[in-house]
Amino acid sequence: MIKTKLISDIEYSATKLPARECVLLQARLAKVLGGAGDAVSILDVENEQTFIAAIGKFASSIDPVEMTDLLVYICELASVKGKKINFDYDFNDDIMRSYKVAYFVLEVNFTDFLGGVARSTLGDKLKNMTQP
Repeated sequence: MIKTKLISDIEYSATKLPARECVLLQARLAKVLGGAGDAVSILDVENEQTFIAAIGKFASSIDPVEMTDLLVYICELASVKGKKINFDYDFNDDIMRSYKVAYFVLEVNFTDFLGGVARSTLGDKLKNMTQP
């Protein structure tokens, strides 16, 4: 099923990945973030602002090359008007939009999977740190 979302006046589309690819993506997130609990807490945030803030909290401990590769991979799972995203071209003028698109792709692929998962302690701490 294809889902769409308007982000910064651009309509992005994303399709739910097959289960095997979702598991692989979650494993990649866990590897980059240092553990399965951290990956779940990143995926189990309330909205894209909390997601961006959570990534910022992890940034100092994440390998920058691995994080960039993963962000590019996730963003390139989306499309605009049926055309695959070219990360360097499409986000050259707005890097923050790439995090919003990544959140959208993760939301499409993990909403039902994580819907029943209780938030981890780390996830709760991140939310408390990012709320005004």
